[in-house]
Amino acid sequence: GDLIGKRLIISIKSDDINDMNKVDDLKSLLEDLTKIETSVFINEKPLVIENKLDEAQGKTTYLVNVVLTDNGGSQAIIYENGLQLDQLGQASLKDNFNLIPNIKDAIELIYNTKLDVNGGIEKQTKRIVIHLKTTDDSEEEKR
Repeated sequence: GDLIGKRLIISIKSDDINDMNKVDDLKSLLEDLTKIETSVFINEKPLVIENKLDEAQGKTTYLVNVVLTDNGGSQAIIYENGLQLDQLGQASLKDNFNLIPNIKDAIELIYNTKLDVNGGIEKQTKRIVIHLKTTDDSEEEKR
């Protein structure tokens, strides 16, 4: 689709000073993968992020809040136009089907971490698809 009207804003919280140096790497990789104009911030003030969001008025804006942890279990919440992705309808999830794994893969690669997105929403989207396929024979399994 046409991604001109989209913006991707990544806001990362991290205690690791080395993570600061990887902002440009993540930006480049995400723009390659998603073809969406991307901004990456680390430990940035909420006000700066809000201003960036305001700039993107009229565009579909994805905000990804990432918390990187040393123990490797990092968390990300993805918002589309201010709504958490798991609060959006199925149509919107389908639109973002490739976006979520791309964001996840890029952050995992650059920051060498395991990322849990929206409390495991990427698993949910797969589960929904699988569930639709197996509805017919689910009666058999119960017996």
